[in-house]
Amino acid sequence: MKKIIFFALIFICSIPLCLAENLTQDKTIKVEVGQNFTITLEANATTGYEWQFAKPLDENSFKLISSEYVADETNRIGAGGRQIWILKALKAGETVISFKYVRPWEKDTPPAKEESFLINVTGAEITSSSIKPEFSEILKSEWQAYKSDKPNFTGGLAMQILSPKGDYFIATDMGDNVTNAHHFRIASVTKTFTAAGIMLLNQRGALNIDDKITDNIPGKGVAYIPDTPDYDIPYKNDITIRMLLMHRAGIFDITNNNIPDNEFSHNQPYVGQSYLDYMEEKDKNHTFTFDELVGVNASNQLSFFKPGTAYHYSDTGYSMLGKIIERVSGKSYADFIKDELLVPNGLLDTTLPAAGADQALPEPFIKGYVWMAGESEEVTKSNMSPHVAEGNIATTSKDLIAWCKKLFHGEAGLTRETIDMMEAGIKKDGSPDSSYGLGISYAVGAGYGHAGAHEGYLTLMYYNPDTDTSYVMLTNMWNVENGLESITAEIKAMIAIANKILKKMETDTVRK
Repeated sequence: MKKIIFFALIFICSIPLCLAENLTQDKTIKVEVGQNFTITLEANATTGYEWQFAKPLDENSFKLISSEYVADETNRIGAGGRQIWILKALKAGETVISFKYVRPWEKDTPPAKEESFLINVTGAEITSSSIKPEFSEILKSEWQAYKSDKPNFTGGLAMQILSPKGDYFIATDMGDNVTNAHHFRIASVTKTFTAAGIMLLNQRGALNIDDKITDNIPGKGVAYIPDTPDYDIPYKNDITIRMLLMHRAGIFDITNNNIPDNEFSHNQPYVGQSYLDYMEEKDKNHTFTFDELVGVNASNQLSFFKPGTAYHYSDTGYSMLGKIIERVSGKSYADFIKDELLVPNGLLDTTLPAAGADQALPEPFIKGYVWMAGESEEVTKSNMSPHVAEGNIATTSKDLIAWCKKLFHGEAGLTRETIDMMEAGIKKDGSPDSSYGLGISYAVGAGYGHAGAHEGYLTLMYYNPDTDTSYVMLTNMWNVENGLESITAEIKAMIAIANKILKKMETDTVRK
């Protein structure tokens, strides 16, 4: 079945709110309990100065994960660099972290500079004490009922909930030691990050989502897509960035469809096959690129329909959005998402594998399986390079639930107005041609979010604005007994279980 580093003393000073209010907004860091966050300060090690903390870390409030000095990339003598600290928030509250810029050997000399940051930590600690027995029982009994007629069905089910009524992580049949810090593949939930990246650039005026993809990037003399044969796809002059976001551009989906036989593809060695399977059979470590994937559509003149006339889900459309992010930002897709969305939001357990040989999940991880004909097969390792920007992210429940809440609260770098744009045009009746907005979908009873499916893993991530509840649910088992039909049934079972637990939570007035 296929498919730097020095450590510093920490000075954490709790001060009255009236003093904290003097800090500017850009020096306030908002983070959830259990999340990592980063503090960065400009420094120049060539002068002998370094940023330090004056007192030891309050280990009840924060944990120092690492600290490093990163030299300027120009490598010029005396160019300086940055000091970076990664810390983990352990307890809710407001705390000021203060820094002094000193030469370590000058003990009685006042600091050359001082900086302070207000750390606003919200939420309840997510630990084993947050496992609510009645929720666990529902999860276990319902999952057992689903798998009762499936011998050797190895996989389990896990759910992370973040709500005003409680913060919980529950799991069944995933082993005794699985926590919300274990990694798994989120597949198409990756699209929420790609869409957020595009919308962040739109928010900054670096692009306009209503531009055609053949228009020039604002302030640059180049178009959003390269003027090369690889991007000479059908109707390219009619496609807007918004259409790509909403799966309304008619981009033929290389990931989920075999290559049809037409006058352009007839003599291709992969005609009638999955292009991804064809290439991986030749080299399982092949690194796919945006240019290559879109190039298959161009060389074979493949398209679903004239842009703007219909809806058809397309992973390859999101590959094109990844390319646009790179051309507008001047960074690789991975670096842009990391620098602009992951690090600022403390999502430091989230990775974006892009090389064909980078097939293992970070430790610790949840193994993935497929089940068919009464047998389970492990499929944890996977070449994620064809799925960059549309489905390659690996993360943890802890990181993903934080992303979900921050995104839909307008606290992840995107304004609430931008989130409204992403939700606009989504009919709440859930009709199939209108339930998808700008990188997010609407599910009746669940709210806004996305689902993801990659061999061995199914993931749901949704936010319900009516109850201010975010949840992540995942299974590490694909039921492929009847192909897509059985996978769809498994997803429906997951949604039903999630809804039952959420309904129970809404009637539970006890908050952890």
